[in-house]
Amino acid sequence: MYSSNTRWFNRFLLAGAIFFSLSALSEGSLQSRMEALLVITQVDGKETFATAKSVEPGQVIEYRTVYSNSGVSPISNLSVVGPVPAGTRYLDKSATSSVTHVFEASIDGGSSWHTEPLMRTVTQADGSRTQEVVPPEEYSHVRWKAAEAIARNSRQEYRYRVFVLPTEDNAK
Repeated sequence: MYSSNTRWFNRFLLAGAIFFSLSALSEGSLQSRMEALLVITQVDGKETFATAKSVEPGQVIEYRTVYSNSGVSPISNLSVVGPVPAGTRYLDKSATSSVTHVFEASIDGGSSWHTEPLMRTVTQADGSRTQEVVPPEEYSHVRWKAAEAIARNSRQEYRYRVFVLPTEDNAK
């Protein structure tokens, strides 16, 4: 395995777990659990998963975050943010949730959010401006805004995938 990628990824795993747990700290009845899984595609095309302890370029990682409500009241207005780590790229259409939600993405580190397709204004050589779709590979973060409250003793799950870039791309 690539030791520099392994160190980088292990640091991200710790940072990611803390990032997602911050919501749990602010609400005593809300718990969160995040896991990073290596997506393994079998010869027959079926996928299996293994805990991602280290990564190599070309691999796909699926992040799964589960929020649970152990309180007596429903928890509403949950907003779940997932970073796209440096050295990876978000995989288009990989974000899913167990509940009705609005999906948004950011290309500026989470400063602004937009529903898909994300658009940007491009100034042409002649000074005219056109709109173009931002490719999902440029997403820095993804976010789900849950339309459903988490009922007492219930849970909600959120997933997305990233592709680990070749080592020379990780240095950029």
